[in-house]
Amino acid sequence: MAQLVKIAGVQMDIALGRVEQNLAAITERFRETAAAGALLTVFPECAISGYCFHDLAEARGYAQPVPGPATEQLAGVCRELSTYLIVGMLERDGERIYNASVLIGPAGVIGKYRKMHLPYLGVDRFTTPGEKASEVFQCGPLRVGMNICYDGSFPESARCLALEGADLIALPTNWPPGGESTADYIINARAIENQVYYLAVNRVGDERGFHFIGKSRLSRPQGGDLAALLDDIPGILYGEIDLEVARNKHLVRVPGAHEIHRFNDRRPELYGRLTQPIGDTGAATEAERGVLHRQMWAPWRLDYITNPSSPSTPRRDPPKPVLSAAPNSEPPSFIARAAVSDPACDRENLVVYRSPLTITILNRYPYNNGHLLVSPLIQKGRLEDLTPAERTECIEVITKMTGILSRCLNAEGFNIGLNLGRVAGAGVPGHLHWHIVPRWNGDTNFMPAVAGARVIPQSLDALWQILTDAIQQDG
Repeated sequence: MAQLVKIAGVQMDIALGRVEQNLAAITERFRETAAAGALLTVFPECAISGYCFHDLAEARGYAQPVPGPATEQLAGVCRELSTYLIVGMLERDGERIYNASVLIGPAGVIGKYRKMHLPYLGVDRFTTPGEKASEVFQCGPLRVGMNICYDGSFPESARCLALEGADLIALPTNWPPGGESTADYIINARAIENQVYYLAVNRVGDERGFHFIGKSRLSRPQGGDLAALLDDIPGILYGEIDLEVARNKHLVRVPGAHEIHRFNDRRPELYGRLTQPIGDTGAATEAERGVLHRQMWAPWRLDYITNPSSPSTPRRDPPKPVLSAAPNSEPPSFIARAAVSDPACDRENLVVYRSPLTITILNRYPYNNGHLLVSPLIQKGRLEDLTPAERTECIEVITKMTGILSRCLNAEGFNIGLNLGRVAGAGVPGHLHWHIVPRWNGDTNFMPAVAGARVIPQSLDALWQILTDAIQQDG
């Protein structure tokens, strides 16, 4: 006999930064869906906080821990109604902010997911990407996994949830114009390719110049619509999902003549390319993309640089390094944005030092470990535009930073210089900056010979902590 579970999706407007107002609206709609018999109700991405924040400092004021005040308030409603909800919010964890969705039930927070694919849009310009894949959680008899918005464009994410046993994948989202095809086609594709129910819940309304298109949809495992809201006005969609249908991956259309199995027919041994960075197929592809090299992050090599052992001292076998492809270029104004940002955000922005007229930042795509950028605070593209005080202070800071790098990393030499103009290789031609690149005897990062890769022996976050500690001690 079919086991049916009724679920709901609430398409609603959200007030930027008005947490209590949004929580009140969520609670009101939640009571309505619970009264209609929904076991689970899904709300949009960032439904508690809003989405279009100007910078990380502004967003930080509306982020909360999980569990925290907002989730505890909603957990109380879940206990009262004996039902479940998924809601989008900004999660604060230490100094980091995540775009998260949280599953809450009568017992409190059941699970959470941190968005791992971040577009350059809204608050996602400043949040930290999730470090782990989504899990599947039990919601009464229902097994549910969560993705958020842009995650839906990556089929691997939904496939992992399906393989973990999800009956339903919930996608809280904030689709602006440009997301119509995702709403109309990709949601149904994610459902049919994984033989699961897929619920995408978008918001509506306008926020700081962005309009949100609605078009929330619940897709069947066969790929068609079970329920949909096709316009950009508030509404609630309902659907009854059949757990037996979602869990049956063996589809028999003509017994003995036409049968398929969504999981057993896969060939994962042939999909290795999916886990490789772009460009690993050959140097020509790298050149076509304009990427001259990749970074090979290998923190296990740090001991060799900072504390060389004697030949008789055995070393542990290092873990396998992780390759990451550098994008074609940084956003043109990232130095200027860091210069005017709240110092509380310096760790996220990789700012290691501020002086009255300069800023020093760790290069996010370094030539070598400890690669720093020293720049005037005010955006200037030519040396002749600098005041005498700016020129003097830049040189003084460069001198200070080479001393710090020598002490912290045992640097044996430096390449120091700047690129003036795009034709000279300047990635940010409108904001001049000096490069300080530590060097060691025998390093080969300026002549990468292994797969066009440079070995970086330390994570940026760990290096930021070491350098900032040393700078504070230096005074």
